[in-house]
Amino acid sequence: RYVASSIPLQRLVYVKMLASTARMAGFEETRAKLLPLLDTLAGDEKYVVRQHLSGQLLDIALFLVHDFGDEGYALFLDRILPHFACLVKDGKEEVRQAASEALVQSAHLVRADDLAAHILTVVLELAHDDDNEDMRLTAALLLNDLAPCFGSELCEQFVIPEVVSLGEDPAFRVRRQVALNMHHVCRVAHEQGASSSHRIEGTFARLAEVSTRGARAAWCLRRQARSGGGTWRY
Repeated sequence: RYVASSIPLQRLVYVKMLASTARMAGFEETRAKLLPLLDTLAGDEKYVVRQHLSGQLLDIALFLVHDFGDEGYALFLDRILPHFACLVKDGKEEVRQAASEALVQSAHLVRADDLAAHILTVVLELAHDDDNEDMRLTAALLLNDLAPCFGSELCEQFVIPEVVSLGEDPAFRVRRQVALNMHHVCRVAHEQGASSSHRIEGTFARLAEVSTRGARAAWCLRRQARSGGGTWRY
């Protein structure tokens, strides 16, 4: 009843109750009656409803995966993750931010063999959106935040090349986002050895050549706050 309410506040209240309702209703009722409502909520005309949906999706995912084993995990992959893929592309920054944070947390629930198909592809699609700068901004943030989840192999093959590419983006905001969000990628690159480290160092070097004060400040910040071990030479 509240999902179809013409009063936005009622829809918002309902969204905030989704996870607790799922836990009370149990697995079968959640699968049969609650999850089918997510499409409507993810497309709600009020961005605040969509914004609060992501946190509830994460809590439902935790409930399904932790309490219902393989069956819950399959439901998480098929019915929860696709909504994150949609919400991280939302036109409102607040919705994208909430969805990005929840997606990073959800990635910890995804098994290693499923990360490429269910998480990495979402981020790569954002990174390759040449017509929407906001999507590439989101991708730059997610590539860094998800690097520890992806692990060395996926980072070597996909994440590091994408970060290098975004570091050369024609939009200054994207390049700045890369400069400010590189610490996890840098750590993985360092662990990978000289080849990956040099590629990231090259990206930093190019950013350092940008004449704008913001990019130079970000370059200095990353040199001082890098989280990888060992010594990097510049």
